[in-house]
Amino acid sequence: MKRILLLIVLTTFTVQAQKKASKKRISIAMEKANWEFPNDMVEYSTFEGQQAAIIKKGGGRGMLSLKDVDFSTGTLEYDVYLTDFSFIGISFHRQNETEGKWFYLRTHTIGKPHLGDAIQYCPTVKGVNLWNLYPQYQSAAVLKANAWNHIKLEVGEEQMLIYVNDESPTLLIPELLGDSNSGGIAFNGEGMFANLTLHHQKYPENLDKVGWDATTKNPRYIRDWQTTTPILFESGKDVTEEDLPKADAAWSKIDTERAGLVNLSRAFAPREDGKRQLVWLKTTFTANENKTKKLDLGFTDEVWMYVNGQLLYLDKNYYRQPIMKAPNGRCSVENSTVEVPLKKGENEILIAVGNDFFGWGLVARWQNQGRL
Repeated sequence: MKRILLLIVLTTFTVQAQKKASKKRISIAMEKANWEFPNDMVEYSTFEGQQAAIIKKGGGRGMLSLKDVDFSTGTLEYDVYLTDFSFIGISFHRQNETEGKWFYLRTHTIGKPHLGDAIQYCPTVKGVNLWNLYPQYQSAAVLKANAWNHIKLEVGEEQMLIYVNDESPTLLIPELLGDSNSGGIAFNGEGMFANLTLHHQKYPENLDKVGWDATTKNPRYIRDWQTTTPILFESGKDVTEEDLPKADAAWSKIDTERAGLVNLSRAFAPREDGKRQLVWLKTTFTANENKTKKLDLGFTDEVWMYVNGQLLYLDKNYYRQPIMKAPNGRCSVENSTVEVPLKKGENEILIAVGNDFFGWGLVARWQNQGRL
C-alpha cells in the first residue's frame, strides 16, 4: 500500500512539474545554433544594442526557422527592426511550406497610420496564403522605420490577440481558421529580429473558444451551395454557354466559413503549374412572386453569374489592376452589387469562379431578405 501511495505522489508531482515547466517563459538566443536558414543571407550579431538575427537584402524569401520547437498555445513576443519597404513577419503552427499561420507587417504603411492594412494575419492552406480572403484580419498600426518595433501575439486554441508597439490589443482574430493547431516557428522578410520569447500556455482563457460571428444568424447570407470540381481554364478566356455544367455534372455540398465565405482554396489545392482554374457554384431559391432582388457579391478573382440559364453578370477583381474592387482587391461583400431577376417558383443561380492568384472564394448576401 505504501508503494502505491508513493507512486501516486510521485506521479502527481511529475505531472505538476511538467505543467509548471510548460508554462515557463523561454528566451531564444539569436544564435546560429538555434536557427536554420536556406542560404548564407543571414548573420547573427549585435545591432542597435540587441543580439539579432539579420536577414540581409535579397534573403527575404527564405524562412529563418527555429530548431526543435512545437508551439501550440501561449504568448510569442519579439522585436523587429524595419529597414525596407516590404513584408516582414512570423509564421507559427508551421507544418511545412504549405501549412501554417502567418502574421506580418506591410512596411509601406510606415508614416501612414490612417492606412488600414499595416498588419495582416492569415492562414496558409494547401500552399496558398489566404490574405485576400480575410480583409477583416488586417488593421492599421503605428510602425516605426529604422527602429525596433515590439510585437506580441497571444495565441489561444481558436483566437488570437495581436499587439504592435502598444500595451493594448491592435487586432483581435476571432477565429484562426488554419488547418494546423501546432508546429514550428519561423521569421521571414528583410530586417532584424531580436528578443524572441515563448511563454507556452500563457494567454487569456477566452481565446480557446471561437469568437462571435455577427453574420451567423443573418439569413441574408447565402450558405447553401454546391460545387463541381475544378477544371483547367485557359487564361484570358471568358465563360460561354458551352461551358455551362452538363445535366450529368457531379455536384457536392460545400460548407461556408464565418461571414458566409465559400473558401474554394480550402476545398481545392492549386494546380502545380499555377494555371487558372474554374469551378461552378450552384444554389436555388423559391420566390413567392416575380421580383428583382439586390445581391451583394464578393469574389476572387473572376465570376460569371447565370440565373435560370441566362447570363446576368460577369466581373473581375484583379489585385493592383484598374478593375480591382474595393477593398483593395480583397474578397468582400463590398465588391459588387447585382440586381437579380427572380421568377415565381424555383430559381437556380449558377456562378463560375475563376482564379490563379492567391485565395479563391466567394461570398453572397441579399441586401434585403424580405420574402423569397
